[in-house]
Amino acid sequence: MSQKGDNPKKKNEFITRTLSGAVLLAVVLTLLLVGKSTFLLLLLIIGLGAQVEFLSLCRPAGADPSRLLPLAISALLICGAFFGSAEVILVAIGGSMLLFVLELYRKSDTPLLNIGAALMSVFYTAIPMAALALIGLRGGEYDYRVVLAIIGLTWVNDIFAYIFGVTMGRHRLFPRISPKKSWEGFIGGLICATAAAVGVGALLGEDLLLWGGLGVVVVIAAVLGDLVESMFKRSVDVKDSGNMIPGHGGMLDRFDALLFSAPFVLFYISMVNL
Repeated sequence: MSQKGDNPKKKNEFITRTLSGAVLLAVVLTLLLVGKSTFLLLLLIIGLGAQVEFLSLCRPAGADPSRLLPLAISALLICGAFFGSAEVILVAIGGSMLLFVLELYRKSDTPLLNIGAALMSVFYTAIPMAALALIGLRGGEYDYRVVLAIIGLTWVNDIFAYIFGVTMGRHRLFPRISPKKSWEGFIGGLICATAAAVGVGALLGEDLLLWGGLGVVVVIAAVLGDLVESMFKRSVDVKDSGNMIPGHGGMLDRFDALLFSAPFVLFYISMVNL
C-alpha cells in the first residue's frame, strides 16, 4: 500500500522539480542574454535572495543578525563592482562598520554572533556576485559567454555527477557532510564538464587547454560550494535553505555552486588571461 501511495507522490515531485527547473533556466538565460541591465538584475536577485536565506539559517544557530543593513551593503558591493566604482565599494565596506554600531541599540544577547553572521552573509553571497559582475564586464564591455559557461558547466556537472553517482557510486566523497555524494559521481561530472568546456572553447575558436582548465576549476569549486552549504544546513538540521523554487528548495540550494565558482573563476581567467 505504501509503495502505491509513494509512486504518485514521487511522480508529482519530479514533475514539479522539472517544471520549476525549466522556468528557472528560462529566467536565468533571459536575464543573462537580454543585456547589461538585466545582467545586473540577475546578480541582485541571486545575491540578495541567497543572502536572505543565509541570514535565516543563522537564527537556528543562535545568531540574530539584522537583515536590512547587510542587504544594503551587499547591493552596494554588487553595484560597485558592476559599474566599476571604487567609491561605491568603499562606501559599502565603510557601511559594514554600521553593523557594529547597530548592535549597540538592538539590545541583543548575542552581538558578536549577530555581527559575525551579518558580515559572513555579505562575504558568502555578495562578493561572489561582485566577482561574477567583473567576469561579465571584463574589458569594460558586457560579454555573457564566460558567465553562461560557468552556469552551464555547473549544471552539466550536476547532471552527470548524479547519473554516475546513481549508477556507479560506491565510494563516498564526504560522508560526514553529504552521504549521497560519491567519488565516482565527482569524477564522472568532472570529465563531462571538462569535455563540455573544451567543446565550448572549440566553438569559440579559443585555447582548448585554457577552457579545459576552466572546466576543472568550475567543477572543483562547485563541489566545494555544495559541500559547504550542506555543512551549514546540517549544522542547523534543515533540509532546504528555503522554498522559493518548488522542488529545488531555495536560492542557496540552487546557486550554492555558483557562489563558490565565481571568485575562483575570476582568479583563474585573470591569471591565464582567458
